[in-house]
Amino acid sequence: MGFPVTDVKTAIEFIPLDERRRVPEMSLAATVPPEMPVAAPPHKKVSLRSEWALVIFSQVLAWLAGYMAATAAGGVGRYALVFGVMGVAALAVTVAHLGKVNRAWRAVSNWRRSWLSREVILSSVFVALGCAWLGMAQGREVLGWAVAGVGFAALFSIDRVYSVTRTPGLGGHSGGALLNGVFAAGLLAWHGPLIVLIGAVKLLAYGMRKHRFHTEGKNARVGTSVFRIIVGIVLPVGAWIASPEEGLLWAVVAAAACDTIDRCEYYEEMNVVTPRGQMIADLERYVDRAHKTAAIPIGPR
Repeated sequence: MGFPVTDVKTAIEFIPLDERRRVPEMSLAATVPPEMPVAAPPHKKVSLRSEWALVIFSQVLAWLAGYMAATAAGGVGRYALVFGVMGVAALAVTVAHLGKVNRAWRAVSNWRRSWLSREVILSSVFVALGCAWLGMAQGREVLGWAVAGVGFAALFSIDRVYSVTRTPGLGGHSGGALLNGVFAAGLLAWHGPLIVLIGAVKLLAYGMRKHRFHTEGKNARVGTSVFRIIVGIVLPVGAWIASPEEGLLWAVVAAAACDTIDRCEYYEEMNVVTPRGQMIADLERYVDRAHKTAAIPIGPR
């Protein structure tokens, strides 16, 4: 109605199927041969090679937060310049990690819903407030604890950013940013009970993860694991027990190095599900199920 009658027809014409062709037919042997090739596994979206800058950033921020808590507790001296240089350098590394640096300002625009935006804001505020507090006169420990709280909140945000990947075991990973930060606070303050407690938690989490890898047939990196446990956990705890007056330096160096190894494994073990990866996984499950179904003998009805 309302349009002139012409001889022009649509470029695509739909022809209904014959009723006899509506029922699908499939030969299982032809559709799923025993040697059916499966697509190659997709390239990992997140890996240590692609996220090395975030390893540096998260580790530096964890130790800065631990240092701030230790300073507020009176365990170490105030070094505002060193703190500021390390903090700014860590933030600069994350900016260099971005694909388009000129759009970095957009990272803070979605702070109501995005843990990434909260991480950027809290990390920047922590570094700024930390420099300001460390530059003050002695005292005002309450403000120092408040700044340390902002730092630990930033570490919590870092851990929450990767919760969307739903990688098994990532939530209780021994290389989590917040856990590393609390361990650093105990070491720098040379607080024995906290060192032993967090060291035990990290050892338990690390052991459970490696046991799961072993049972699942994955590479548990036995040599690296033994080195990490002995040098990064047992040595710092043992140093406090055996030499509470002289073991601080060795404990801090060992823990920092091995926590960095654990943080590298954190990113290497992360698995972000992509559409291509999900389709390949679904295809592999379908092929496996089809082969098992075909192997079941079916008797006469």
